[in-house]
Amino acid sequence: MVTLRDRSEVNRLAEELTGVSRYAQALRASTHEFKNRLHVILGLVQLRDLGRLERYLRELDDTLIAPAAARVAGVRDPVLAGFLLAKGSEARERRVELDIDLQSEIPAPDESEVVHLLVSIIGNLLENAFEAVSGREVRQVSLTLGVDAGALSLHVSDNGRGMSDSQQQLAMEQGVSSKGAGRGYGLAMVKAHVESLGGTLALYSTPGRGTLVEVTVPYVMDVMQVTDGVT
Repeated sequence: MVTLRDRSEVNRLAEELTGVSRYAQALRASTHEFKNRLHVILGLVQLRDLGRLERYLRELDDTLIAPAAARVAGVRDPVLAGFLLAKGSEARERRVELDIDLQSEIPAPDESEVVHLLVSIIGNLLENAFEAVSGREVRQVSLTLGVDAGALSLHVSDNGRGMSDSQQQLAMEQGVSSKGAGRGYGLAMVKAHVESLGGTLALYSTPGRGTLVEVTVPYVMDVMQVTDGVT
């Protein structure tokens, strides 16, 4: 018995699964961080040390909650904003300095599917950057987002080990990776998503100094949100 199936459908399902796994991975890190903080709070409550509890809560707000919220305050889509907050938690768990720089307000797109594609694009690029800086004494990753003239641009850079010219030429080929079998799908998927949105992707890397990926895609904003509900 032979079963034939449209390969494009299989690829689409695989991409959706990867997008979901990016959500799950980020949320797991965020949940783990939350549980750790909660344990400290419960411990201080059981000790009835209200003075230390108050100081701890203030420190959390000053060092984690308020700064994190401020970094994504300009992201108007709650799914994308929540995802970026969760990636911040994941970065802290992996001891990576993640800098999120919004060069402009990021309105919600007019189609929710665009958000899911952006989550997959950003998630894969950040995952590659996190892996690239593993083992470095100082682990720095930055994400820059901005919307201008009907286009969204995002840059992901890291101070990781970088890639040679030959590695860069093969970096976006599906199944090609220096990380072993079963790898090499992240950048290929990013490229496919960017092209499906009618955008462009560029990769720059220097061995020993890091990598920069630049993505630009057309971006149609949600008119209802931009006009605060006035049509």
